Amino acid sequence: MSRHPPSSAGSAPSPGHAVITATASGRPLAGHGLLVFTAVTVILVTLVLQGTTMPAVIRWSGLHGDPDETAEERRAHRQIIAAALEALPDHARRLNTPPDTADAILSELRQYAAEKAGPPDTEDTGVRAGLELRRALIGVERGALIRLRDRRSIDDIVLRRLQSLLDTEEIRIELALRAFTGRPP
Repeated sequence: MSRHPPSSAGSAPSPGHAVITATASGRPLAGHGLLVFTAVTVILVTLVLQGTTMPAVIRWSGLHGDPDETAEERRAHRQIIAAALEALPDHARRLNTPPDTADAILSELRQYAAEKAGPPDTEDTGVRAGLELRRALIGVERGALIRLRDRRSIDDIVLRRLQSLLDTEEIRIELALRAFTGRPP
């Protein structure tokens, strides 16, 4: 049984090179072209058919997200914001944050905890002290999130999702703070 010689280094073999071309006696394999065509067609049809019908199959089967995971995420959101609310006065005092700025952050966090809005928009404060306070509170939120996972109140999926939100918020705050110093992002 012979095969085509291996392709040169750095290039991928064609589908034709992966199929036997001769019998054990050395005679050419009858129908080699048809065999290659059939293999490629089956692969393409399978990928296209399954790829285009999968959303319809999922809808038909009634598969939905895990409702326990959604409730767990909401619970975790409330608990990490509660930790930030508890730590806010101490951090505001330590960072010499003006009271009106601390009150604005407090209001954002309360609104966020009540799930009336998405993550607080710290860019609207326009005050460097508020950004610094919010950045400090993200550390508190991260600690609360890790404690929730360590107590097995949330699973790793929820942990990663909320960490991603905190990461995004921290990056936004860092970029806004850099605007005060004139450093490029």
